[in-house]
Amino acid sequence: MQGLARVLSGDLDGGDASLQDAARIAEEAGAPDDLALAVCERALLAMARSDWGQAEALAHQARTALHRAGIEESYATPLVCAVRARASLHRGDIPAARQELVSAQRLRALLTHALPHLAVQARIELARAHLTLGDLAGARTLARKIDDLLHRRPGLGTAVDEVEALRDQLSKQLGSIVPGASSLTGKTPSNADYPPIPVTPSDCRAARLLDRCPRPRIH
Repeated sequence: MQGLARVLSGDLDGGDASLQDAARIAEEAGAPDDLALAVCERALLAMARSDWGQAEALAHQARTALHRAGIEESYATPLVCAVRARASLHRGDIPAARQELVSAQRLRALLTHALPHLAVQARIELARAHLTLGDLAGARTLARKIDDLLHRRPGLGTAVDEVEALRDQLSKQLGSIVPGASSLTGKTPSNADYPPIPVTPSDCRAARLLDRCPRPRIH
């Protein structure tokens, strides 16, 4: 969580260091979901630095962590698939990228406002992959869901800036096909647009759905 907080606050180097520690601890504790998430977050930071070699290696490590644990359905899976899809697209393997997007779509419902940072982040990366493939409809669907999440859980730091960049890219690609068209998803939400919403019973129910996923033991 410290690594995520640092990343969302703009401290990418500090976040990477914390996430590296988190991955090591998760591996030692036998927590494959947390290991996969920490490694995926580091892969995204590597992509931001244009270090695609490291990003690809980290994406593979994340998938391996879940595979070795025999985990097929996890709240970590959509982000793992998103990272692997983007890595596949960078090396030009379109069939592999499409397969990752199909796998992610099946499990996206596990990511709700109960885990807002992960839910928004995974959908941003999936939307980027859809845009690279020229699938504007898929990207717009994800953008609308991101809107819903930010209505409920504002204040996600730099993730809001990434949403704005995603919308700009979506509008440009849509406008290149239909001049004058927009993304049809409204203006970009900012941290000041929505008041905080208190935790509700539905939040608790959503969180309890994640109890089926393995959790690290506390020693």
